[in-house]
Amino acid sequence: MSASYTTSKIPFEHYASQYRCCCNSVHVKQGTQIIAVIQTICAIFGLIVFVFSHKLDAVWGLLEIASILGEIIVLTILFLGIKKENPHFLLPYLVYESLMILVSFGFIASGIFAFVDPQGRIGHVYTQVIDISIETNPEYKLNEETAVKLIAAFTIVMFAIATCVYIWFIHVVYKYYLYLRDLNQARANNDLSMRYSPKITVA
Repeated sequence: MSASYTTSKIPFEHYASQYRCCCNSVHVKQGTQIIAVIQTICAIFGLIVFVFSHKLDAVWGLLEIASILGEIIVLTILFLGIKKENPHFLLPYLVYESLMILVSFGFIASGIFAFVDPQGRIGHVYTQVIDISIETNPEYKLNEETAVKLIAAFTIVMFAIATCVYIWFIHVVYKYYLYLRDLNQARANNDLSMRYSPKITVA
């Protein structure tokens, strides 16, 4: 009996553990698609709320519309990246989400300052945002401080949660980026990874 060995190409491992998320239960492509759909729905909802808002501060309004439009553009590019399987189309999303994390850190810091010192400069900004006059009578001073602290605490909690969500989104989309990069590389190399399979013959 003699044994000879032949080589064959190893198929690209689409479902390898490094290309899965959610405790290895979902492929990163599906995870990215879910994220894109969820964020698109949120962006459309935010745009509707913005359009029908009765009172809009000029500065906050510009920042909000810029954020919404930027998100819509980035998500459009992300969908194109998914469709075309082009990892480079995922990079704008990763950059945008990283910027949103920095913005969230800024809001968390402002919330901490406002909570610690409701009558400080940041506290006054919160007072204006919630439409409370800084010229309130002394007997209502406690109510004003309480309102600022509540809004500040809410801001801290919400943006802390948002930061965690952004980090998870980046984690999933970045893994999908690696998947597409590796997949395209395998295609370019014509999948040169090899394995052997024993072929048994009887003398």
